[in-house]
Amino acid sequence: MEYLMLAFLGMWEIILILVICLIFFGAKKLP
Repeated sequence: MEYLMLAFLGMWEIILILVICLIFFGAKKLP
């Protein structure tokens, strides 16, 4: 059960980083 929770948290961390990167690069492309 604990292992499942850790995997879920790790997945969320990766998603969060991807979203931040997308927003950062998206804002950079704007004038």
